Amino acid sequence: MNFLKIFLIFFLIYSHSICLAQEELKKITLKVGKHKEFYRLVLHCDEEHTKDSLNVIALKNNKVKISLPEEFNIEFQNKTLTEGEFIKEFYIKKFNKYYLINTPQFKDYKIYKLYSPHRVVIDIYTNQLITTDIPSDKKALSIIIDAGHGGKDVGISYQNMTEKDLTLFIAKEISAKLTKKGINSLLTRDSDIELSIKERLKIGKNQKTGIFLSIHISNMEIFRIYSNYEKIQRGTKNNRLLEQFLNILKNKIEKNYSESISIEKLRVYKIKSFNLPFVMIEIPKKSLLNDNKYLSKIIENLFESINELISLKSDT
Repeated sequence: MNFLKIFLIFFLIYSHSICLAQEELKKITLKVGKHKEFYRLVLHCDEEHTKDSLNVIALKNNKVKISLPEEFNIEFQNKTLTEGEFIKEFYIKKFNKYYLINTPQFKDYKIYKLYSPHRVVIDIYTNQLITTDIPSDKKALSIIIDAGHGGKDVGISYQNMTEKDLTLFIAKEISAKLTKKGINSLLTRDSDIELSIKERLKIGKNQKTGIFLSIHISNMEIFRIYSNYEKIQRGTKNNRLLEQFLNILKNKIEKNYSESISIEKLRVYKIKSFNLPFVMIEIPKKSLLNDNKYLSKIIENLFESINELISLKSDT
């Protein structure tokens, strides 16, 4: 009985100390800005010595690592980032004593420390100009491009080519083409990271209208198109938008390819509460064969389908 009392006392002391330690974790406030030629991340530190001990480095795989000698929290818009979070075009994930920020592909970066207030500034210069002056008719739609798989989830593979790498390449190429046209697009991932369906959908949750296009590779020589058409209320803008996009895609494939096409219902239950039009396309397996001509054709046709949808909406 005495042993049990002693154990309980030690347990309570230990639990209390853990709670205090959690409450006293250093806090760093994050702000994210978007300029014409670069993204700016600003880390506000409460104390000068926190700023001086904060280590910020850019890694080769389009990641920025933020670390302190001790565990700490990053807060964005009064919310502590504890799990994987999408903030604008960045995916931020917390580890024990550091955070990793997956950034859009960058060609250069600058990191510098400032005083009054104490802060660390990270400027990420991307490979493309960030379009800020977009015609109003092209701002109306949110275009979200999802590269299937990633990280440990490689998808299907053939020789040295994997689905996760190919879908990322296709997504980036389409996004680049849209940018040149003055059309904003968001990528769910810009590097080789593994994301859950929930994390992928999170980026489109606050968008009112647009298209979420998820790109995959089929294990057969066939085009498969899945959508949440049955889940979106009939007669709404998003329902009509999805119907138009499906028709454009179908016509584009039938006109330009010999492979058959199958239109199917999306059976993923997590999409049920997602109100944005969701389209998942599986591209024929032959796209893994490093046939540059075939791959360029796929990219061009997907880009044209999105561009036609936007042009169609602008005319109505």
